[in-house]
Amino acid sequence: NEAQLRSLWETSAEAEGFDVFISHTWATPGYQKFLSLLLSSYWHYAMAGWLLAAILLMILYIFRLLPVFVLIRGAMPDYQVDIPCGLWIFFVTFLSAVLGLFCAPYIASFSCRASRCFYDVACVNQVDPIQREHGIYGIGGFLALSQHLWILWSPPYLSRLWCVSRWQIIGSKGADLVFEIAAYRTANPRGKIKIQPLFVERDILAAWPGVFVFIFTFVMSSTGSSIRLAAFSLSMFGLLPCVHVIRRGYREQEHMFADLANFDLSAASCSSAFDRQFILSAVSEWYGSLEDFTSFVRGALKEELMETLLRSRVPLQYCVLSLSPIQAQQLDFLCGLLNAGAPRDVIARFVLGQLMSVSMLAVCSMYFVFWLAKQFAQPRFESWILDYVQTLLICVVW
Repeated sequence: NEAQLRSLWETSAEAEGFDVFISHTWATPGYQKFLSLLLSSYWHYAMAGWLLAAILLMILYIFRLLPVFVLIRGAMPDYQVDIPCGLWIFFVTFLSAVLGLFCAPYIASFSCRASRCFYDVACVNQVDPIQREHGIYGIGGFLALSQHLWILWSPPYLSRLWCVSRWQIIGSKGADLVFEIAAYRTANPRGKIKIQPLFVERDILAAWPGVFVFIFTFVMSSTGSSIRLAAFSLSMFGLLPCVHVIRRGYREQEHMFADLANFDLSAASCSSAFDRQFILSAVSEWYGSLEDFTSFVRGALKEELMETLLRSRVPLQYCVLSLSPIQAQQLDFLCGLLNAGAPRDVIARFVLGQLMSVSMLAVCSMYFVFWLAKQFAQPRFESWILDYVQTLLICVVW
């Protein structure tokens, strides 16, 4: 509503330039863009929260200040005893990492230099029609003063010229998506374009709790209880939703590559004939002709963006974060060994032979499940139920 839009406008401030120009489509829900920006900008805060909690809890373990409530059977051939564990590190580090991630923007605002970004809903007055029009037609000037063009890609991104549909629904007129790409290359040739598909962070944010559920049920199946088989089977179903989300992400990736390869400027939608003529005239002036711009998108821009995406489809730092529940469970077991008075050679073998090796194998395993999801991203069956069965088979193979 107008009150919310006015409030957003009042949060903006004058600037001589921008570190980032955020390009997006309002056709995509805002929470998806928020989570993508949150994880990409503040993943290290989540890791810091995890590490601080792990260190504190290990100290409490050593001084025997934490109760234990689970007995886990040791897997070493010469030390097969029940190890008392509390799973405190496993639970608390996960919560600390999530809390650190969501508190990071507030912490950073007090401790770091704030990056200045152009975000249309706040930087263009969406309530005043005259200021809104001036802001929209001045997009080229904002782009010229931006060091980076940060594209939050989602499936509707390249389908709109001016995205008037978003102000028809919400009451504000947004920025031109195709126009932004074209104008940035012309107005700021030294600037850098970064494409950030929303499905990359979404996949990780699905995998992270999925791994947490998998490890918890797997640990329960290792307690020697009567529910062992049921817990182990449940661990497979704990992975099912996250692997299904990853498969959908790879389908969206293929859709993105197809959009770039088959980009047709004339097919992009626009509700205003005047706006459409304005955009096409500007693009034609900058690139010589509309055909030259189409060739630029299908060729140079597509290759650049594909190379960037394929190089960072599953960033290592994201992979480590999503696998942090595994390291946490291993630390719980290590503290259990220490409290049980295990011999030093047993502890050394556990650290070198299991704690470190499991961590490295887990990273390889995560990349493998992403590879499987990519190979079998497309549904092999028409029924959505059988599509989930396909996902379950991927989990079983993994």
